Amino acid sequence: MPGAGIGRRAGLPPRPAAAGARPRPGRHRPRADAAGAARDGGDHGAGGGLPTLRTLLGAVAALPLPNLLLAAVVAWAAHSSVAGVLFVAGLAGSGTVAPEAAVAMVLGANLGSALNPLLEAGGDREDRARLRVPAGNLINRLVGCAAVLALLPQATGWLLALDAAPARLVANAHLAFNLATGLLALPLLPGLAALVRRLLPDRDASADAAAPRYLDEAALATPSVALANAAREVLRMADQLEAMLRGSAEAFRGQDREAARAIGRMDDVVDGLHRAVHGYLARIPQEALGEEERRRLAEVQAFAIALEHAADVVERDLVRHAAKRLRRGVTLGAEPAREIAALHGTLLDQLRLAIAVFMMADAEAARRLVRGKEGLRTAERDAARRLAEAGALGIAEGGGAAGLLLDAVRDLRRVGGHLAVVAHPLLERRGELLPSRLALVEEEDPA
Repeated sequence: MPGAGIGRRAGLPPRPAAAGARPRPGRHRPRADAAGAARDGGDHGAGGGLPTLRTLLGAVAALPLPNLLLAAVVAWAAHSSVAGVLFVAGLAGSGTVAPEAAVAMVLGANLGSALNPLLEAGGDREDRARLRVPAGNLINRLVGCAAVLALLPQATGWLLALDAAPARLVANAHLAFNLATGLLALPLLPGLAALVRRLLPDRDASADAAAPRYLDEAALATPSVALANAAREVLRMADQLEAMLRGSAEAFRGQDREAARAIGRMDDVVDGLHRAVHGYLARIPQEALGEEERRRLAEVQAFAIALEHAADVVERDLVRHAAKRLRRGVTLGAEPAREIAALHGTLLDQLRLAIAVFMMADAEAARRLVRGKEGLRTAERDAARRLAEAGALGIAEGGGAAGLLLDAVRDLRRVGGHLAVVAHPLLERRGELLPSRLALVEEEDPA
């Protein structure tokens, strides 16, 4: 009716519908109105919600640098430039970002993924030279991003002329950027290599823990001095083993997944010193050695071998059990954790006793060292008994902790056995230790 239409346009309330009348189709759209109200409320409602991603990107559409940084963060968090490029392709395909902004975000995706190798580089943290390759890659991408940003309108025009489809634009930008940076870097490699060598120099050889410090070649002509020099290097091996035992105790106590790598680097130091000491001792003229010097040479060799074997047990077995605990989510419990910590402390004491025997021929330290070895054997029997008592319990019920405790105690006992070796020659010379643990029983020959 014309009057009703005029009334609605004028803002007057419509006339009520007649009883039983059906609403005319298309007149009322409550769902659309509700969706619109929700959308309006979500963006501009009284709740003051956060701006949507579309709104945020629209605000920085004309600013290439923020777009680049946003994509760099996404690629860094995803550890992948491909993930960042796919993110940008989705935005470009939906019309959320303009072509220039999409190209800037492709640059950011390539830049962000170059940060991960630099920030998460493994190896010895004191060796800065290990960062040269990731640093060179980052420098290359930084220069590439700066060059493309300076020519962003022209570069976007070239890519649009190649293929204007948003997804293809992003893919072509990614491919073109990597090809261009790779080809342009080739003639600049000598200069880039010189730059990263200057920024990240080689570690000073004197700071290399695995390099021998006291093995003076000139002292080989004087066996007593040469043996003293070798003994000093063996003490450095003992220092490394002490640090490895402390790291192992921390690995069982804490949640550090990098402990195995750190202890592996310490074991490499022990191996390097072990080889250097044996090579040095082999160059001492044998004809110049007296009886006492021959005995001392054998002691130095034996202690160096014992320390190297003990370090191998810590690195190859003991720390792997600690890593397995984290990987499997095994909870040791208060009592097993205290026992493992106490055994590590016992081994540190054993190591100090072994050093006293090696340096001072301390008979009392030798006796305590052998008695401590027997105490570790008792701890192993107790751990085996606990595992038997745990029976068929699963990991969550304590079976896994009992098995892990037994593995750790066995390895710790092996370390103690290697350390006790240094006490045996001294106690045998004093007549306080039998050459064999077997009881000698005289039996008549039945023939």
